[in-house]
Amino acid sequence: MIGGNGTISLCYLVPEARFLGIGKAMLTALEGEALRRGLSSIDLRSTKTAAAFYKRNGYIETGKDEAMFGLTTRGMRKDIVRDIMPSI
Repeated sequence: MIGGNGTISLCYLVPEARFLGIGKAMLTALEGEALRRGLSSIDLRSTKTAAAFYKRNGYIETGKDEAMFGLTTRGMRKDIVRDIMPSI
């Protein structure tokens, strides 16, 4: 789930679905929706478990750890831009 301001608030998988490409597909779809809305960046709160996944997908840490829903989370952000080079 992505809000109008470009904040991802929900992007979760059951543990059995990890490392199958499903999370990457969901994140790519959220980034595509952000581009469609004309947004230039995406923000999110990552759990410690998911931080490596987001880093592999171009997100950088932006803040200190905070408690959220009983979990420790860290702010992350990715600048997104539409590819303006035509395919050859």
